[in-house]
Amino acid sequence: MAPRRGVTRLAAVLLTALLPPLLADADIARTVRAASSRSRSDRSLVVAPGARPAVLAAMTLGEEGVQRVAGDDAEAAGSAAVGRKDTDGSFADASGTPLLVVTATGREAEETALALRSYLPADDVAVMPAWETLPHERLSPRADTVAQRLSVLRRLAHPEEGGAIRVLVVPVRALLAPVIAGLGELEPVQLAPGLTVGLEETARRLEAAAYTRVDMVESRGEYAVRGGILDVFPPSEPRPVRVDFFGDEIDEVSSFAVADQRTIEALGAVTATACRELVLTDTVRERAAALADAVPGAADMLEKISQGIAVEGMESLAPVLVDAMVPLLDLVGDRLTVLLEPERVRKRAEDLTATTTEFLAAAWTSAASGGTVPVDLSAAAFAHLAEARALALSSNRGWWSFTALAAGPETTRLDLSDPHTYRGELERAVADLGRLARSGRIDRTTARLDGVLGIRPVLALTRDGIRALETVRGAARARRHLIAQAVRAAGGTALSGPRRPAEPVRLAIQGDDADMLAQLETGLREAMEEAGAIVTEVLTLPVDEATSTHVGPGALGIAVAPDLRAH
Repeated sequence: MAPRRGVTRLAAVLLTALLPPLLADADIARTVRAASSRSRSDRSLVVAPGARPAVLAAMTLGEEGVQRVAGDDAEAAGSAAVGRKDTDGSFADASGTPLLVVTATGREAEETALALRSYLPADDVAVMPAWETLPHERLSPRADTVAQRLSVLRRLAHPEEGGAIRVLVVPVRALLAPVIAGLGELEPVQLAPGLTVGLEETARRLEAAAYTRVDMVESRGEYAVRGGILDVFPPSEPRPVRVDFFGDEIDEVSSFAVADQRTIEALGAVTATACRELVLTDTVRERAAALADAVPGAADMLEKISQGIAVEGMESLAPVLVDAMVPLLDLVGDRLTVLLEPERVRKRAEDLTATTTEFLAAAWTSAASGGTVPVDLSAAAFAHLAEARALALSSNRGWWSFTALAAGPETTRLDLSDPHTYRGELERAVADLGRLARSGRIDRTTARLDGVLGIRPVLALTRDGIRALETVRGAARARRHLIAQAVRAAGGTALSGPRRPAEPVRLAIQGDDADMLAQLETGLREAMEEAGAIVTEVLTLPVDEATSTHVGPGALGIAVAPDLRAH
């Protein structure tokens, strides 16, 4: 996995280095400065979809931050994109602004966050997912979704613990859904060797965090106690966790398999986030008990909640059980709000509010027909996008839109376009490089990189490293010369004439293209036989990760080794 991490770090550094040229454009520089100013308004910018992550990253870093991370120190660029962090998790010398990026769907939010992590440190970008359920449905959101949301809210409220979030990406569904006040203050259960917390106290805290006690842990959100051992499956972990206590002190924390309950590996610190956003505190239980008789339609749920039992769909009753429901914008701090594709975001927001209205209307229609009077849950309904916009502008957070369509003359158009993908069109790629060279936009040395597209190097891996033997034009010719070098190494005749008497050898060929591999194997066997080389075995293997990293995609390789079994 090391080569993959190296490639990722290198890619991040290279992409970060693309940011300074953006600031050479006057419109983009003004956009970055406007994002960093204290006076923010409603703005619409035409930005190509492929360029949006780079522009967002530049806005986050600011002009000074861009110049700092794109300097000569590549390591600094890959590890600290915004400058020095203070003890409270804030950035002391950051010139940019934190962002709240709004997308139409959850999938777009994940894709946007992934693209932003190519320019910014991964920990600086977070996604706040939305519930899979409607606010009024008698269904609970998934435990892992709740855990991710609570983790984000905790970092927003306490950046000193997990680091400040520079860019928060949310689907519009998460933006418009009110949130229970005070969720950022929920302290997760920390499990780490050496902590003196007590088994019974830990079990009690897990119970309060909506974990279900079972005999054997199998699913997320469950825990079990056996003697001095606590098994728990935090929603944010890939496997359940086994905690061994020695008295009141945690002795060991390890993961285990659900299938056979066997321990897999030792772990360090593990954070057990709550499984529900509605925590059954004493106040919540008292309110549930008081409402049980007044709301017959939800009497069964309220009765169980009053007893401290978490039930499916209890989140739908949150408006009448908690102190307050607040907009997400009130919890994200001083962030510039940026909508990606506002037309799609508005359409999605209209569908959400219409669905909520229909749901409430159906409940009252049922009551008019003789059913029970529904609980007033309007506080949990999706807000209108116009309300979110008004709140953002009234609190000076700003309301920006990145669109592909110019809505009016006041729209700022950034002179950026999506990058071209050649998809194997070598002639067009070479022509574009030549055109860039002639226009002076790249130098001649860079332009000669077009040779990589048509010229194939033949390399040899020796004790001293990788050595270039020759370069030839065309893939077919490169295969022939590669075979000739392999024949030469195997003791046959090759480019330089007769070689020493042949010894039995074993061959391995590498490649990712099945057709190319088949052609290479056929040509290699024929050449070895004709040259008199003694081949005992030919293995076909995929290109390993390290070779692909250093040589590039589409590589072919032949390994020649003496067959020690023949001696």
